[in-house]
Amino acid sequence: MRTYGSYGRPLGTLSRRLRAHARVGYLINKLAHTPDASVVVTASGPVVAEQTSYVGGKHNASTDSFGVPSPAKSWGFAAADTSNARGASDYLVLFNPGMVPAPVVVQIMSTSGHTIQRTYVVGPLYHQRIDIGSLAPNQQVGIVATSSVPFTALNRNLFNHGTGSAISAGIAL
Repeated sequence: MRTYGSYGRPLGTLSRRLRAHARVGYLINKLAHTPDASVVVTASGPVVAEQTSYVGGKHNASTDSFGVPSPAKSWGFAAADTSNARGASDYLVLFNPGMVPAPVVVQIMSTSGHTIQRTYVVGPLYHQRIDIGSLAPNQQVGIVATSSVPFTALNRNLFNHGTGSAISAGIAL
């Protein structure tokens, strides 16, 4: 398992043997000494990786999402809610696990048919968080992110003023 900081610098590598049918968890923010890190998991055999996120000072709520098996050139999200009612916020997180910059075109499509398109260049081993609500406030939207370079994408929603959270890996298109 390799961890990367928000600017793509390697934070460390952790190698462990995992027994068959065993489960192990790591507090990445404690291992990486930062709350903002990306992780790449590699294994010689099949494994299931998931990200569990805790919110609130006392871990009042949690959510999790399975890791994606491999990067892809296009990711889709059926819906994101950019309403900031009750302290909600919605983010798209792009991660480039490769060694060359990834130009990612993000299309945000509203239910009214309006489309917003932005291009982000995600550096090697870098992740970028995009505030969807700042681009399309108070809407229900679908999102498609595309690049010529394989990358991964994740949608993260915080609600109830940060005391609740939902995470969704995109669908490779």
